[in-house]
Amino acid sequence: MSTAIASAGDAVNAHESSNYGRVFREFEKRHMDAVDRRTTVVILGDGRTNLQPSGADALARIRARARAVLWLCPESRASWGLGDSAMPEYASRVTDVLEVACARDLERAAQALVTRR
Repeated sequence: MSTAIASAGDAVNAHESSNYGRVFREFEKRHMDAVDRRTTVVILGDGRTNLQPSGADALARIRARARAVLWLCPESRASWGLGDSAMPEYASRVTDVLEVACARDLERAAQALVTRR
């Protein structure tokens, strides 16, 4: 088994609001050749678009190539879809969404990731 890690890198500017659509398209452009049925893609974020395009189409294409796409979201499901949250749209295009708001949640998510191997 091999492991590859790709980050959003320079697709994310720390001085700007997040733009998931841009990040998903950049990931698709730069890393899709490394994604196959052995790949688990893990996304960490709140799914708030800051009124930018969601990029759900690119996320769906990533999911189509990957073994799994898991989203670690710090917001509770009760807040999904409120304001600029695109989490309902994203959730329908990934394998699973795990709520991760604290260290204990992160530990549970890590255990879930390991058991999915």
